[in-house]
Amino acid sequence: MTNEQEELITNWIEDAQILLTCHLSMAESTRRKHRNIGILSAVLSAIVGSSIFASLGQDNTDRTLVVLTGLISLIATILTSVLAFLKLPEIANQYHNSGNDYAAIRKELEFLLLFKTDDNKQVENEIKRLKIKWDDIRKNSIPISIKTIEKFNKESKNS
Repeated sequence: MTNEQEELITNWIEDAQILLTCHLSMAESTRRKHRNIGILSAVLSAIVGSSIFASLGQDNTDRTLVVLTGLISLIATILTSVLAFLKLPEIANQYHNSGNDYAAIRKELEFLLLFKTDDNKQVENEIKRLKIKWDDIRKNSIPISIKTIEKFNKESKNS
C-alpha cells in the first residue's frame, strides 16, 4: 500500500465517522422532536378533556374558559396533524439506516487499512470498489445540512 493510498483510506475513515455521527445525531434529534410534539399534544388534549368534563354541570360557564378551551383543542389538533404530516419516525429511521451504512463502510475501510499489503493493484481495486459503494451510500442517504457536518467535523478535530 502506498502512502497516498493509506492517506486516502484514513481520510475516508474520518469522513465516514463524521457522517455516521451526524446521521445518528439527526436520528435522535428527530425522534426527540416527535416525542416532544406528541407529549405536548397529549397534554393539551388532556387539559381540554378535563376542562370540558369539569364544566358539564355548570350553568354559567365563563366565556373566556370556553374560548381558551377551544383554542387549546385547536392547537392540540394541529399538533397531531403536524405529527402525521411530518412522518418524523420514518425520517429518524432513514437517518439511522444511513448512519449504519456509513458505519459499515468505515469498518471495511479500517479492515483494508489494518491488513496492509504490498499488492498496490489489489489495494487500488479495493479503493475503486469502496468509492463506488461510498457514492451509492451518499446517493441513497437522507441529506445532512452542511452546518451539522461542520459542527461534528470541528468536534472530531478537537477530540
